[in-house]
Amino acid sequence: MTFLKYLKYVSYFTLLYIFAYSLYDFKNNFSIGVRVKLSSHSQSNGETTREYSFFGNPQSGGLNLFESVNNKLAVAVYNTKTNSYVTLESDFTPELNNWYTVIATYDGTTLKLFINGELHKSEDVSIELTPITTPFMIGVNPNLTSSTSGHFLHGMISDVLLVDEALTNNQIKSNYSNDLRTVVSAK
Repeated sequence: MTFLKYLKYVSYFTLLYIFAYSLYDFKNNFSIGVRVKLSSHSQSNGETTREYSFFGNPQSGGLNLFESVNNKLAVAVYNTKTNSYVTLESDFTPELNNWYTVIATYDGTTLKLFINGELHKSEDVSIELTPITTPFMIGVNPNLTSSTSGHFLHGMISDVLLVDEALTNNQIKSNYSNDLRTVVSAK
């Protein structure tokens, strides 16, 4: 079963909750993606840390695509086996005001991070995923956000992708080089 193949969404400085009352059981496979354009980078000034979350549900031990305080594109996945996040941070710093397609996949053994269709980072890791019941959010990390803290994404998101299978390198390269499109699943 596919949870979400494609959602078209364009916004600037806003938050969107999706799938508010659902259960997501990815078993040991998933792909999560976003098309994003940043107007400013994540920040850390010694007192405040701002990691811009693009798409995910990190508030409850889930999945998250984001820009780290090092200004690198990254994915974090909560591993219930270790009660901690597995974070895969690319070496790629996005230029401001340019569109990027960021896809992360997990096939039960390897966590991968793709940027504009190219594999940028991978790590063999054993992640135990449990069913997720909290909403996925676009443009904000609720762990870092209150009504006044300003941890909303500074930029635009045009598309998100969430499926319960690990897309292949070839599917990602041919379909998500820099534009999210609906892919015909192997299932």
